[in-house]
Amino acid sequence: MMSSETGKKIREGWRIVLLFVIVAIIMSYNYLVFTTNNSIEYVDPKSDLVEIPLAGQTIEQHFFANEPVRSVEFVVYRDPESKPVEFKLNATLINYDTDENYGAIQKTVSLKDTATRVRFDFPDTLTVEINEFVVRLTSPDAGPSVYLQATENGYPESLVINREKLDDHRLTFKVQYSNNLMLAYFAFTLVVLTVSLFFLLYPQRVATLKPHQFFIVLALISGIALAFISPSGQEPDVGDHILRSFDVSYGNITPVFRQTYDKKVQMPTNFSEFNDQVLEPGLNKGLARQQKLQNTYFATGESGVQDYRYKAKYSTVTYWPQGLGLYLGRTFGWNAFETIILARLFNLLVYIFLTQLAIKRLPMLKNTLMVIALIPIAVNQASTLSADGVLNGLSLLYVALVIQLATTRKPIRMINLIPSAICLYIVILAKPAYVLLALLYLVIPVKKLNPWLAGILKYVALISAGTVAAAVLFGFSAGWLKLAENKVFYASQLEFIMKNLLSTFKILVHTLDVSGYQYLSWLNMLGWINYSLGILIIAVPLYIVLVGLAEEQPYDWSSWQRTALWGVFSLTIAGIFVGLYAFDVVNSIGASLMLGVQARYFIPVFILPFLAMRRPFVFTRPAGLTARLAGISGLMLTYTLYTLTRLIY
Repeated sequence: MMSSETGKKIREGWRIVLLFVIVAIIMSYNYLVFTTNNSIEYVDPKSDLVEIPLAGQTIEQHFFANEPVRSVEFVVYRDPESKPVEFKLNATLINYDTDENYGAIQKTVSLKDTATRVRFDFPDTLTVEINEFVVRLTSPDAGPSVYLQATENGYPESLVINREKLDDHRLTFKVQYSNNLMLAYFAFTLVVLTVSLFFLLYPQRVATLKPHQFFIVLALISGIALAFISPSGQEPDVGDHILRSFDVSYGNITPVFRQTYDKKVQMPTNFSEFNDQVLEPGLNKGLARQQKLQNTYFATGESGVQDYRYKAKYSTVTYWPQGLGLYLGRTFGWNAFETIILARLFNLLVYIFLTQLAIKRLPMLKNTLMVIALIPIAVNQASTLSADGVLNGLSLLYVALVIQLATTRKPIRMINLIPSAICLYIVILAKPAYVLLALLYLVIPVKKLNPWLAGILKYVALISAGTVAAAVLFGFSAGWLKLAENKVFYASQLEFIMKNLLSTFKILVHTLDVSGYQYLSWLNMLGWINYSLGILIIAVPLYIVLVGLAEEQPYDWSSWQRTALWGVFSLTIAGIFVGLYAFDVVNSIGASLMLGVQARYFIPVFILPFLAMRRPFVFTRPAGLTARLAGISGLMLTYTLYTLTRLIY
C-alpha cells in the first residue's frame, strides 16, 4: 500500500509537470508573436484600380518597409481575351536614398490563367538600417496584353513609370519581412509567465513572502522586460522627459526646482539623431528602431554638449535616477540603446525601492496597494525615461506614511512628520496639481500629536484658512473671481476659470460624464495612448476593485477621517482636471470639455477610496491569497509583454 508521504511526492511531481505543460502550451501558442514573420499587402479596396502595362516600361515603386525585407510579391494579369503567354520579369530591390542595389532577380512567368502571383525572394536585409526602398520592375518580352494593377488615392509613396512620377498612384503588391526570432524578448516573457504561474499554483511554497516582497520580484522581472521591449521614444511626453534627463545627466541637479532662467537645457550635440517618433501599432517598426539606437552613440566631452532653448520649469529630483544612467552610459562609451536601457533600469529600481517601502509602511490593504503598484501602466512608466516612476513611488510612500501616522498608538512628534513632508514636497514640485494631497494630513487625529506640535499646527491651520478666505473674498470683491458665466473674451484659460467658477465646475462634471469611459480605458493603453492592452481595459480596473473591496479593513475610521479620505481623492482628481484645463495647450479658452487627461495621473490616489470604504461583509482569507493575487498580476504583466511585442515588432 502506498504511504501518504509517497502519495504526496507523486502529487507534487504531477503539479510540477502541470506547471511546465501550461508554460509550454502558452509559449508555443504565442511563439509567432516573437518573430517578425509578418507581411503587409498594399491594396486599397476602397480605391479604383487602374492597369499599368508591363511591355517596354520601367516601373519603380517606392515603399516603406517596416522590417528587413524578405520578399516582394505581385499579381500579374493578362487580358481575358488574349492567349496564354510566357515572359521574363525582372525585379530589383534598391535603397531609396542612395540607389544601392540589394538584389536583382529574374523570373519566367507563365500566364495560363488571367492572373498569377509572382514572388521575388531577396537576400535577408537584416543589417540594413533603412526602411525606405524602391522595387524596380522591367520585362523585355512581355506582350501588350500583360499588366499590373495600381490604386489611385493620393499616396505618400510614389510610383514612377519611365522616370515619370505619378504621385497619386501605388502598385498593388505584398511585402514579406524577415523571420527573426527575438530570443531575448521570448526569454523575458517566459520568466515572467513561469514565476507568475508558480505563485498562482504553488502559493504554499512562497507562503513566507510578504506583499512587498512579491511586488519586488514581479516589478523587477517584468520591469526589466518592459525596459528592453518598449522602444525608446514611446513614453508619453518623451520629448520633455529626455531633455530634462540629459540636462540632469550633465550635473544640473540643483536647484531641486530648476526654473531654467536662461531658457536652456543641455543635451548632446548629436541629439537630433535620436529620433523619438511614435511607433504606430501594427506597423512592426520596433526592430529597426532598436537597431538604429544600437548604432548611435551620444556625443561626449565638452564639445559634445549643446544648449537647447527650453522654457518650462521642472523638478530635477524625479530625473536623478535616469540622469545618472545617461551619465554613466556616455562615460562608459555605450551606444544609445544600452545607455537608455541603463537609465530606464535605474528609474525602475528607484520605483521599486520607494513602492516596496510604501507597501511595508501601509498598516492595512497591503495586497490592494501591491496590486495597484503592479498594474501594467505603473510598471511601464517606471521602466521608461519618465518622471512618473519616481513620482508615483514617492506619492504612494507619502500616502502610506500619513496613514501609518493616523493609525499609530504612539504620540506623534515633529520628527515623525518629516519623511512624509519631504515626499510631499518633491511630489508637489514635480506635479503641482498634487498639492491637494497635503489635505491627507487631516486624517491624523489631533489628540495623537505632541501638545506643542498640535498648538503650532493649529495656528498654522487658522492662519492658512484665514488667508485663503481673505484671498477669496478679495478676489470676488475685486472682480477676479466670479460664479456667473461671463460671455466675454479672455486672454488666458486661467482668466476664464477665475471669472467662470460655476461654469468650470459644470465643464468638469460634463467631461467626466462624456469621457469617463475613455479615461478608464486609457489606464490600460501604453505608449502615447496608442498600444491597447485589449481585455485588460476591463480586467485591470475590475481586478483592483475586487481586491480592494475584499481585503479586510481592520481600522475603524471616524466620520471625519472618512470624509477627509474621500475629499482628498475627489479634490485631487478635480485638481488634475482643472490644472490640465488651465495649462495644457490642447484646450481652447472656454472649451466645453477638459482634454489632455490621462488615467496614469491618478495612480497615487487609487488606494484612497478603499481606505475610506466600510466593509459590509467579512471575507474569509484563504491561505496563500497574497501569492495568488501576485500571480494574477504577473499574468496580466505577461499578457502586456505579449501584446507590446505583437504590436511593435
